Amino acid sequence: MILMNMDEREKQRFKELADRSYSREQYTFTDFLSLAEQSVFFECERELSYAHPTLSGGCDIAERKMIRFGNEETVGYV
Repeated sequence: MILMNMDEREKQRFKELADRSYSREQYTFTDFLSLAEQSVFFECERELSYAHPTLSGGCDIAERKMIRFGNEETVGYV
């Protein structure tokens, strides 16, 4: 069995959440992410754009943030 490195596992998790949001037309969320995990997300953000990801930490200066996949137009609710 080939082991994925941490970045590849994180990218795969983002892809799974994006796919679930897109196919089921529902919001999906990550846990709160460290700056290193956010950096991994920014590496693959463009290829996940179909699921409309947005980062939020509750306030603008929050270091740790979560990603929400889905938006009001595709999901149909806020």
